[in-house]
Amino acid sequence: MKKIYLFLLLITVSYCANSQNISGIINSYAAITNINANVLSVSSTTGFAVGDKVMLIKMKGALINQTNTAAYGDTTTLDEAGKYLFSYIIAIDGFPNNTITLSPFCNVFANANYMQLVSVPIYPNPTITAPLTCQAWDGVTGGVLIFESPNTVTFNANIVTEKLGYRGGDVWGSVFGPCGNVNYFSAQAFFGPEGKKGEGVADWILGQECGRGKLANGGGGAYASNTGAGGGANGGKGGDGGNEWSGCGVNPSIFSVGGQAINHISTKLLMGGGGGGPQADNAFQVYNGGNGGAIVFIKANEIIGNGFNIINGGESTQLINDEGAPAGGAGGSVYFDVPTFTGNLNIEVKGGNGSSNNNILFPADCHGPGGGGGGGLVWFSTPLTPVGVTVNVIGGNAGLVLNPSSPCFNTSYNAQNGSAGLIKYNFIPTPLVIPPTINIGNDTTLCTNASLTLNAGAGFVTYLWDDGSTIQTRFVNSPGTFYVTVTTPNNCTASDTVVVGLDTSLVADFTAELHLGCVNDTVFLTNNSQGATSYSWLFGDGGYSTFQNPQPYVYFTQGIYTIRLIANNPPCADTTYFTVNTIHPLYSAFNMLNNTQPPTGVLDSICLGFTFSTILVDTPSASWTHEWNWGDGTPIITTPTSTHQYTTPGTYILWHIVTDTLGCKDSSSHLLFVDGIPIIDYTASDSIICVGDKISFYDYLTPNIIDFNWDFADGNVLPNIHNPTHTWDNAGIYNVSLNAFSTFCPDKSFSKIINVNDYPNLSLGKDTVMCPGVTGSIFLADINNPSATYQWSTGETSNGITVTQPGHYWVKASNGECSTTDSIWIQRDCYINVPNAFTPDGDGLNDYFLPRELLSSGVKTFKMDLYNRWGENIFTTTSIEGRGWDGKYNGVSQPMGVYVYVIDVEFNNNIKKTFKGNVTLIR
Repeated sequence: MKKIYLFLLLITVSYCANSQNISGIINSYAAITNINANVLSVSSTTGFAVGDKVMLIKMKGALINQTNTAAYGDTTTLDEAGKYLFSYIIAIDGFPNNTITLSPFCNVFANANYMQLVSVPIYPNPTITAPLTCQAWDGVTGGVLIFESPNTVTFNANIVTEKLGYRGGDVWGSVFGPCGNVNYFSAQAFFGPEGKKGEGVADWILGQECGRGKLANGGGGAYASNTGAGGGANGGKGGDGGNEWSGCGVNPSIFSVGGQAINHISTKLLMGGGGGGPQADNAFQVYNGGNGGAIVFIKANEIIGNGFNIINGGESTQLINDEGAPAGGAGGSVYFDVPTFTGNLNIEVKGGNGSSNNNILFPADCHGPGGGGGGGLVWFSTPLTPVGVTVNVIGGNAGLVLNPSSPCFNTSYNAQNGSAGLIKYNFIPTPLVIPPTINIGNDTTLCTNASLTLNAGAGFVTYLWDDGSTIQTRFVNSPGTFYVTVTTPNNCTASDTVVVGLDTSLVADFTAELHLGCVNDTVFLTNNSQGATSYSWLFGDGGYSTFQNPQPYVYFTQGIYTIRLIANNPPCADTTYFTVNTIHPLYSAFNMLNNTQPPTGVLDSICLGFTFSTILVDTPSASWTHEWNWGDGTPIITTPTSTHQYTTPGTYILWHIVTDTLGCKDSSSHLLFVDGIPIIDYTASDSIICVGDKISFYDYLTPNIIDFNWDFADGNVLPNIHNPTHTWDNAGIYNVSLNAFSTFCPDKSFSKIINVNDYPNLSLGKDTVMCPGVTGSIFLADINNPSATYQWSTGETSNGITVTQPGHYWVKASNGECSTTDSIWIQRDCYINVPNAFTPDGDGLNDYFLPRELLSSGVKTFKMDLYNRWGENIFTTTSIEGRGWDGKYNGVSQPMGVYVYVIDVEFNNNIKKTFKGNVTLIR
């Protein structure tokens, strides 16, 4: 068992005889975001190392009065602000986890708000050779200078940490008004009326960041009507700021309040408060409130001052014009855990001065200067101030009104100086926590393959082992360093570690030599174990032995076997294993694959003339020899695989024989059927036919054809019909195929061309008429069959003839042997004679005179006049469809006799004619 914290202390003090020069920043800082048992989540692990002593400190957290009264900002409780403790780093897990594990550790904090981790360097006999300082407080980390020495700290340079503590208030107020406003806080706004409060042990309240009320030990911000800001506080109160602008007149005694002095206790370390921020509405340059001083903590056996200084005052602010002036910061805090001081040492924790105000725009008025910062704290562990040590804890001065024209010239216009700080004695820092007792056992050794259970004991709230397990016990079966961290009900942690070694005096070891055979295999064993007194062999197939050197062992079945040897020397035992592989198969098994299409796949039959290949089922050893016998008398092949082609159909037995280097043999065979190549053919009864004609086909097929069909190339496929007939419905050239299929040989096809001619589509049109010499000729032709031949009734052979006379005409059109005939009647249609007499006696026969035949010949216009013998016109008509003359004139029947007619006609072909003659009226 080792207590980690004692071990680390021994490391820390082991080099006390040495000395070291120190200067600059010697501490590392990290914000703490979470505490889980003794594991801290931090912003960064940079600068920290395992074994470092560290301080956890909560920089803020006090609670304040938030009423809008003069009591605003009073500290109601410091709560955990300034609370701190010391511990040691035992583990670091860097980026991205960023965790640091501490021991010993008691989590006395309610939460991780405002907390930082600060390294605490421990030097044997350090000498300050150049100014020693710390990182400035940035709101998250910094503001602390701490170191230790078990011996002497020698000053050959100053410690300078002034204005590195709580920050002064920012410039926020940028508008004036209103005078006489008695509010103690306002929200932070870019164009707000008031400066920000100085920073202190209480954090800013959202919506109340600005205004004249104090913020615990932080000074109030400059007020909107140009009051001065209040000074920061520490051991001494911060000075109030100067009154509001004298031009207000209503209530000129309104001012910003200085920070509240801190009631210091030894369990809390606190910085100097920041001065309040300025307010500006006249466009002059203003400056932030002064920062407070930092925390300086020195633990040593002796300090040799050599007349040097520790300067840890508050920041003074600069002169401004016609605005609400910023205030000074408070002095910082210096803590000594040092029993002996030698030589002179000056310690200065003065408050910073408030800003003076010079009225330029309003020389006859008064604007508020800033209040002075309060003095800081110096706390000795001795009962009195050590001889040779001087301490300055005075407060900072308030600013003045500097324009001689102002009625307030050379006065502070009610701004107050900061109060003096504190000197305290008998400082006792927070000690290291006393961890709970934990013991997981003494360092020990394990036999090979043995195990151990570590027990942290009962009664703890949590357990955390090195492997991440969280139960009371830890199972260990290998050497190493093991540790556990436990948490008690009061939130303290402790750790213990144990080193487990390995007993290597007992070693199990053997060699194996394998001798192979055709049937059985033998292994020869040699035991090389050390330190053993007994042995146990297992051979992997159920056999065993307890001899130190067993007889050669025989395996009767090929396989992979693990031989186990346990070498014993109580209480330890060691085990070793050796694997022997007796698998040396001699295996003849093959398949036959076709290399030429078709068919594909594993063969038991093939078509004659096709080449096939053999392929072994398993990959053969390169040392094996092979023999291939094809069963057809061809030479034996000795390659692992081969190809072959049979020349005669039949059934064959193929043999493969394989021999290994031991002379062992194995064989296998396949039966292969070789089918003959199928033959097909057909003849046709004709090769040129007309549409609708029948044609006959006659086929020839060898017996090994199992299926066939006829494809007539017109969409009709006829399966398995011998010697079919077929007709085609459409003309064309048809490639008629006979397709045959066998089991093992490729498909066969045989085809011929059949020409199917169509009958000509012939038409001379409808019967018609003509009038020779009047209507012209008629052309008769066939335009639908350009490749046909023709025979006309006139003897002509062209595709068309010209007809000039009425008659019956025909033509025969032929496409090869396919012929079509058509005919047409052409009748006469013209004037042959005009009647020379008519009998209008009402008997229904020849009662009217009209040349009907003429009128039926496509007349376009018509006019007929009749005259009596005296030349008198007795009848006229132009009606083509009329009845003609009925033998009357003006309704009176005319006498028998001869009458003269004149007929004017225009035919449809635009020919005009005139007919004249005599007609006899008979009664």
